Amino acid sequence: LKVAEELILEQELMTAEELQQMRDEVTAEVNDAINTAQSDPSPSASEDDWRAMAQQQLADSWS
Repeated sequence: LKVAEELILEQELMTAEELQQMRDEVTAEVNDAINTAQSDPSPSASEDDWRAMAQQQLADSWS
């Protein structure tokens, strides 16, 4: 990230203030996602329909 930020500043794509504002916004978004994930209840293996593969046809069929 540091190299990317240096390049952005060197090429004058953003000001240092704009870059800091973007960093602050991204940090807030990541923190919100973490808080949401931590506050959601844990899945129940006995009740929830989950699988490692996102689509049923990709999952192994166990009879």
